[in-house]
Amino acid sequence: MYDVTKKPVYRERAEKWWRVMKSRVTLREGGKYDPHWAKSPGVLWSALVPYDESLRKVFEANHDLAGWGGLAATPWYLSRFASNLHK
Repeated sequence: MYDVTKKPVYRERAEKWWRVMKSRVTLREGGKYDPHWAKSPGVLWSALVPYDESLRKVFEANHDLAGWGGLAATPWYLSRFASNLHK
């Protein structure tokens, strides 16, 4: 918001939020951050998966049924592509 409006209040709020969020991150032994997203291909907008073959391949290769993302994405993906599963 600050970038668009140039109002200092938005910059101050963002800096406060950043300090709070940074204080909540814990380091592992050796001073390194925990690699929660080490196997992630990055941000994948799953809504585009039905329309792009390469995104579908990335989704299928990296989707973890047992992970948090699997709770919502697995039923959606299976219902969307159920007809293709039997081919």
